[in-house]
Amino acid sequence: MFLRLIKSGKLSISSRCTVRGFSKKSKNTKDSKEDKPKSNFEFDLDKVQKDMDSALKAFDNSLQKISIGRGDPKIFDSIHVQSKKTNLASLAQITPKNANELTIKPFDSADVETILSALNLSDLRVQYRKEGNLSIHVTIPKPTQEYKNELIKQAKEYYEETKQNIRKKRQTSLNSLKDAKDVGEDDLKRIKADIQKVADKCTESIEKMMKEKEKTLNS
Repeated sequence: MFLRLIKSGKLSISSRCTVRGFSKKSKNTKDSKEDKPKSNFEFDLDKVQKDMDSALKAFDNSLQKISIGRGDPKIFDSIHVQSKKTNLASLAQITPKNANELTIKPFDSADVETILSALNLSDLRVQYRKEGNLSIHVTIPKPTQEYKNELIKQAKEYYEETKQNIRKKRQTSLNSLKDAKDVGEDDLKRIKADIQKVADKCTESIEKMMKEKEKTLNS
């Protein structure tokens, strides 16, 4: 969707980093119409918005992978069973028993050993044992503060990478204006300001996400 920026126009963007931009009317409207022709330049601010939102989504997905466990089946989402060319969750039913224990019951009992091998190759800090020939019992040790700090450090690395990514996307958008022709100085300033607003909103969002994640990991 293209957004045309003209005098006394209004921008309205709907997404996670939503901003609204307002252009100012000239004090002497009559003289402005006579002396300054309207610009037909079109700038796709919605594309900038979606591009930066994609960085937020990637950051959110990265944070979801960082967990101290506590009986959440999602901790196994990242485990890939190479011999089956699929992830563990598609091979078994994973049921929490309590805050620190889960049961993995393969849909096919023949996959018990395969899943055990996948758990052994993973970097999950869990303890597991086979229960009979039909299921696997998993115990998640209580996390130490040292381990929590490691996870927080990892989350902050994702945060810094995302912040840099947003800055690069902002600069790319600003650089695209260098080739713009027949654009008034006021319009150009307004577009740059709107790009900055989108970047600022996205940065505020990842800061909030980081603080919430750190609080969750420390709880």
